[in-house]
Amino acid sequence: MGIEVYLNHPLSRIAPLPLKKLAQKVLRAEKCTRKDLLIALTNDESVKILNKRWRNKNKPTDVLSFTYDEPDFLGEVIISLDRAKIQAGEYNVTLEDETKRLMVHGLLHLLGYRHHKREDRLAMEKKEEKYLNIRK
Repeated sequence: MGIEVYLNHPLSRIAPLPLKKLAQKVLRAEKCTRKDLLIALTNDESVKILNKRWRNKNKPTDVLSFTYDEPDFLGEVIISLDRAKIQAGEYNVTLEDETKRLMVHGLLHLLGYRHHKREDRLAMEKKEEKYLNIRK
């Protein structure tokens, strides 16, 4: 399978190849042996349904990650392009850049990173910045 990008949104003019290359970069750097990954670009309504079913939160969110206990399949990163568009405006970045950030964030979750504690959040943000080549 490799890395697949599923486009299910009118805003999905985002080119899948840069997302795939960025995901490969993160997987290599994190020494992940699982190479199969699904990245889905969808809308608030679809994400809201998944968020309600799996996290018991009846609202949309920007990104969800689902891991699988399979040898080669790491999991799914599901991004709401509706949320990404709003956040891109708030952060003054392009929709593509915000989508990449959300993809890296979701991928780091699949790789075991969390952000419930302050130190974990800072470590995760540092990884995001590294992979997105952000200088702060």
